[in-house]
Amino acid sequence: MKKPTEKIALWTNRCLVVLLIGLIFFLPAILDWYCTFRVLTPVDRIAITVFYCCTVFIGTALWNTDRLLRKILKGHVFVQQNVRRIRTMGWCCGSASLICVSVFFAYMPLIFMLIV
Repeated sequence: MKKPTEKIALWTNRCLVVLLIGLIFFLPAILDWYCTFRVLTPVDRIAITVFYCCTVFIGTALWNTDRLLRKILKGHVFVQQNVRRIRTMGWCCGSASLICVSVFFAYMPLIFMLIV
């Protein structure tokens, strides 16, 4: 019997994919809206915009998570493909963290992205 938590995790992952796609298309508008509350220097804007580089790694990690959860729902838990997917997700998270560290010194509030 399949657990409902696996399906919930799969659909939560898919919702995150939709949010990521929305971020890709709406980041300039969101950044302009954010600038109405806080004055950003051009360096700050560039530092925040660098997150476009992170979307490649985050998208890859979410895609691998989707494939992993599908395999688990089919009952294929301990297979070599799942190990490779988990390893790829780790590399993607590490790469996105390195990008965040590189822009952290330009815009300090990005420390929260590193913590999360």
